[in-house]
Amino acid sequence: MRKGFTSTHFPHSRFFAPLLLTTVCLSYTQATAQTLGQGKYRDGFPRFERFDPAATQNVALTDTVVTLVAIPTAITDPDTFVVSGIDWRYPSAAPPLVSPSDISKIPEALEASPALQDFYLITDPPSRKIYLINSSAPGGVENSFGGLGVLDKPVAALAYPDSTGKFKIIITDQGANAIIQVDWTLKTIDWRIDNTVLSGANQLSTPSDAVPLTNGREVLICDTGRNRLMVVDLKSRAVVWEFSKAPNDNLSLNLPVDVEVDPSTGLFVITDKNNHRVLMVDRATKENRWQFGVGQVGSGGDRLNSPTDANALPDGNVLICDAGNRRLLEVNRQMRIIYTFAHPLQDLRAANRIVENVSDRNKTLVIAANLPVSQNALPLRLAYANEVFLSKQDNFDFSTSVDYDSLSFPRAALDVPAGTRLRLQLRSANVITELANAKWYGPKDTTDFYTGPATAINPVHDSHRFIQYRAFLNNDDNAQRKSDPLLTPVLRRVKISAHYFDTNTAGTITSTAIRDSMKLIITSWRKLIVNSVLPADPQQRTQVQITVNIRDEANQSNLFSQPLSSTTGLSQFDLTLVDLLRRRQAVRLQAVLKTNNSAITPKLNDWQLDWENTKSTASSLKFTDPSGRAVNYYRVPSVEDNPPLNIGTVFLALEDLNLLPIEDAVNLQVRAVRSGDQQIVQLIEQPTGLFILSPGYPAVMTSAPPSRLNVLEGKSTRDTLAVRYVDPTDPTDVSTARVLLIQNVKGTLRIENRGGAKLDTVSVGDSLFVHVTGETDRDFSPARDSVVVKFLNTLNTDTENLTLYEVANATTKVFDTGEFRSRVGIPIIKGASIDNDGKLQVSGGDQVRAEFLDLDDTKLQEVVQVRPTLEEPNLFALVGSKAFDFFVAPNPYNAKQHATDGLRLGVVANTGDVLIERIEIYNIAGERIRMLEGADLPFRSLISRGRAAATQKGNFWWNFRTDAGAAVTSGTYWAKIYLRFTDSGTGTTQVATAMRKFVIVQ
Repeated sequence: MRKGFTSTHFPHSRFFAPLLLTTVCLSYTQATAQTLGQGKYRDGFPRFERFDPAATQNVALTDTVVTLVAIPTAITDPDTFVVSGIDWRYPSAAPPLVSPSDISKIPEALEASPALQDFYLITDPPSRKIYLINSSAPGGVENSFGGLGVLDKPVAALAYPDSTGKFKIIITDQGANAIIQVDWTLKTIDWRIDNTVLSGANQLSTPSDAVPLTNGREVLICDTGRNRLMVVDLKSRAVVWEFSKAPNDNLSLNLPVDVEVDPSTGLFVITDKNNHRVLMVDRATKENRWQFGVGQVGSGGDRLNSPTDANALPDGNVLICDAGNRRLLEVNRQMRIIYTFAHPLQDLRAANRIVENVSDRNKTLVIAANLPVSQNALPLRLAYANEVFLSKQDNFDFSTSVDYDSLSFPRAALDVPAGTRLRLQLRSANVITELANAKWYGPKDTTDFYTGPATAINPVHDSHRFIQYRAFLNNDDNAQRKSDPLLTPVLRRVKISAHYFDTNTAGTITSTAIRDSMKLIITSWRKLIVNSVLPADPQQRTQVQITVNIRDEANQSNLFSQPLSSTTGLSQFDLTLVDLLRRRQAVRLQAVLKTNNSAITPKLNDWQLDWENTKSTASSLKFTDPSGRAVNYYRVPSVEDNPPLNIGTVFLALEDLNLLPIEDAVNLQVRAVRSGDQQIVQLIEQPTGLFILSPGYPAVMTSAPPSRLNVLEGKSTRDTLAVRYVDPTDPTDVSTARVLLIQNVKGTLRIENRGGAKLDTVSVGDSLFVHVTGETDRDFSPARDSVVVKFLNTLNTDTENLTLYEVANATTKVFDTGEFRSRVGIPIIKGASIDNDGKLQVSGGDQVRAEFLDLDDTKLQEVVQVRPTLEEPNLFALVGSKAFDFFVAPNPYNAKQHATDGLRLGVVANTGDVLIERIEIYNIAGERIRMLEGADLPFRSLISRGRAAATQKGNFWWNFRTDAGAAVTSGTYWAKIYLRFTDSGTGTTQVATAMRKFVIVQ
């Protein structure tokens, strides 16, 4: 059953008269809505496209589904990992070394005896000894040479067979500034070169290295303290060659610390530490034939940082200890780095590659502190082998269950050299104590491996918090191939990427507004169908939830809300009995996604909404009078009126067939534009099918701010009422209406002359003009309005009508002043009464009344008196010849020529006394434009018999302006003088006039 509505009653104020209830009778054919067809909204087929971004948050839209926003996370194991690369360390059972400085292998020629296989020579300056180490023996040290009193500070030692094959060692004793050759077998000194045999500039200063030359008769010395190389003849003890700067080089040696002879070219290989370079010098020409390093410190490309040793290899390459950069490099003759030991080497002092064709071939002997950093630099042998590395169990703790994405690790060209392999596997668990027993998996199962730089992680790990990797680093990719000790894969910055979902924040997707696309009325919402994707694991399906809402487009309130099924992906809902959906013409679908498991998300696949519809019709809205006729304005009283007037009333009528099946009343807001007052009015459905505001709504005007309930208050003296209706079934159907609200006002009426001066009396020949002001309730539009004033001669009842036209606003030029003036006047003539002939006939002594009926039936009127004497006096018929005379000069008057003298006026009294009452100026059209009182003239207005009066030069009696203040233009004018003449002989007095024509040239 439809609800009933009652009329609204309004309280009466002291100025309100009782309201008149008016029945509105309008003809209208009753119509009803009929269902025509069905409508449908779909989205998510295959992707969601019709959603509102502003009302969609914390969700991600993929090509096929809507999910919660995945929060990306990643953990990186930053350390670079390689095989340790340490094949042998100085034995802990051997005598401790203090700070070794050099290591070299016993040459192959001396290994003929099994006793010298795998023997190394180690120099330890602080202990003043040279040790012979057996790398295959647990104890290490076989014997040594030196000690206190024998050596001072040995820094380098080199074993070689002499020409007879004997085991000789050349020792550089830096502390003694000496180069010594020792017979190792006998432990005797063969020869010694020091500053006792060298003199002057040839003396040594802190030498760092020495090597025998191939002829066996000379020794090459690196004399560090004097920044030079020198060759000494062993027989004569003479310096036979010296070098400090090449002729093709701009650098002199600066702290050379090592020297060797290149076995393939015979060039001297010099480690120039403070010039950060290694160079090769030709003994014969002293030219620099090759160099690595640019002479300035650096860390990349062809730059070195304080190199400490260089080892010339048989293939022409050079092994360099780049100590300042903690790296061991191999450089070819094209100055390209072809090998770098993967681990940084702390305190790198010396390096020698094993080049003989033995089992340790290509292994490298170094003096360095390996990483993790040892306390001191020690002798090491570097060579790579196969190894398995496990990350720490707690390195990859994601703090919550996650969905794993990818495993990645950078793989530069040199990271996995040809002939090596790098493979990873993962294991995971939700509890760290279970991690050790978890299975290892590759990207597919337990038998494969991650080998690429970025690979999707096996989904078996999803929903786990902890994950660990193990890395297989192999320096051979074939079990049948012998491994190369110089090669190893490098594992850098293992990164495991994953994502999770916020369990505390719901995601929301909201559709765009859903309404009938054919602009039909929706009579019934039928069905909602939603598809979701459930988790594959049935136990996880209750951990996610999607709730679907149908929301009112108008106020965003929920009209329907239900969770989707957790057992099937298809959910269907019957909407026909949902009462809140009745009458709704626009809704939105909304899905709220939640999860209780941070590793999984609910997934919305698509949705569909069905309805029934019918045809829509256009609405119309209008302000009316009580009978239902459309109106353009209402005239209403002001609350300030005294005495109070009856209150005004406004009426509204709405026609909209769309409302009939769903509403029986509609509320509209009526607004007074200028005052800002707003009132809600209710239009009730009538049997005719119209919605009517009945009874009408009270309205008044006020100069104060609106304050009354149930009364529309416009702003004095005029306002506009506006109302807007939006069809609730079709928001595109909008009807508006506006009406003018005009305040009843009382105007004023005045009879004037042409110049706008008020008239109290008139004479024959005058013209009457009318000026009405304050009639703002006559101003209905910005266009010019008009009113009609009636003239009536009260004596002979002659009646004439005069039309007045509205005067424009001087600033805006809009006709909104309520001020009206007549364009032409009504002339006063002598004669019989003839109505509506455009002239007002008078006979003398009449009264002429102007009448104007205001819209509130108030009559405005003004009366002027017609002077009793209508005849123009005969000035020369008075007693005496030419009783008086007057003149205007110069005539014509030229403003440019006569500006100084002015227009003069003169009057002569001949036979009696003259009293000037006034002077009137007329234009050529006969319109009076100026009236001058006699008392205001610049000479006396009473002139005795036989005398004359006139204006003086420059003493202006008229300023050439009208009564309205406007300047006169060039043209013909008349001066009409009114006077009283008293004859000196008879003593009689008569009223007389006279006119003079003159011309003005401006």
